[in-house]
Amino acid sequence: MVDLQFVRGHNSALKAQTPGLVAVFTGATKGIGAATAQALIKLLNTPTIYIVGRSEEKFSISQQPHLQALNSGARIVFIRADITLLREVDRVCALIATAEKKVDLLFMSPGFVPVNGPHYTDEKIDKCMSLSHYGRIRFITNLVPLLSTSPGPRVLSVLAGGAERCLWVNDLSLASNYSMLAAIDHMTALHTLSLAHLAAQNPSVSFVHAHPGFVGTDVVADAFGSLAPGVFGALTRVVGRVFVVPVFRAFMAMAVEESGERQAFHATSGRYPSASASISAPEMLGGLYLVDSLGELSANWKLLRGWVHQGLVGKVWDHTVGVIDGVCAKQR
Repeated sequence: MVDLQFVRGHNSALKAQTPGLVAVFTGATKGIGAATAQALIKLLNTPTIYIVGRSEEKFSISQQPHLQALNSGARIVFIRADITLLREVDRVCALIATAEKKVDLLFMSPGFVPVNGPHYTDEKIDKCMSLSHYGRIRFITNLVPLLSTSPGPRVLSVLAGGAERCLWVNDLSLASNYSMLAAIDHMTALHTLSLAHLAAQNPSVSFVHAHPGFVGTDVVADAFGSLAPGVFGALTRVVGRVFVVPVFRAFMAMAVEESGERQAFHATSGRYPSASASISAPEMLGGLYLVDSLGELSANWKLLRGWVHQGLVGKVWDHTVGVIDGVCAKQR
């Protein structure tokens, strides 16, 4: 475990580091992402922070004034986009590429719990799968040229690194095996194996796939709110919000502020160097770190080694690129 006081000591020293860090945040208008952005804006020296979200009006009213007050030297840029759509991911990345010569940090934490089964976008990709995997990979591949010009680039993807359990090898699109739990498990595995490929291809970039554990965000309340309509659904939502959510936050979950502090540590700590900067590599997938909620390396190595030896890194990567290219080619 990385002690919280150690985390805070590291974070408080960030002001003394080289000014002008450029970070791109997706999923930072609420929850863990918002808490992480707040922690870094408060602590960094004249950073430029891009925050991608759906409602510029809501952000400008509820978040931006508070964030700017934390650090008057911070440049905070909001980009309105629906990143469930790959074409929107491309548009966002193009905007950033025209404005910046480097990106030091790409932080991704958007998510959607598919309580009622798949929800397909007009690009024919399930919303959960797009936010958790395909869209994130598209952000990385689009921004790799800018990341590669940073002296210490890092990609931090908050999902469920280290909690890999199963992969539907013969149904990588999960067309025949979709359920809420299957989608979560499958996306975790797809994401880790794709990040392993990217880490191998980009040894100057550090990749962290973090599992935040239980955090007192709105995810549980949102899940109850997604239940089917009707009397039973309404009753369930009331029970969830009145009883389940408070108990979850009081007795099971890490405070969202602490999670934000810890993710800020994961985003900036030297504990997770790139493959080219690492003297020793305790992580099995060189340059990729699977990190638990308390900052420790965490993985089912036996399972992951088996997948690697089966050639699944390449198979998953080919599948991922095939899905992304299939969508983007139609829109050119």
